[in-house]
Amino acid sequence: GTLLLPRPSRSGILLPVAGLVREGDLTGVYVRGANGIAALRWLQVARADGDRVEVLSGLRAGEPVELTSPVAREK
Repeated sequence: GTLLLPRPSRSGILLPVAGLVREGDLTGVYVRGANGIAALRWLQVARADGDRVEVLSGLRAGEPVELTSPVAREK
């Protein structure tokens, strides 16, 4: 599915941990562009708090984030 991010609160943007892509020390999400195509974007995140993680940089409020990998859906 797709998640439309709310405007940032005082604590910033929170994402579900389950929607993150991890590759070594890198953490990212798939962001859907204006052309409708999702592209992997690397983020700087804080430590997870339960099932959510705060995004420190790499994502703006309002950007559509794919909660499941587009690659996984194609299989």
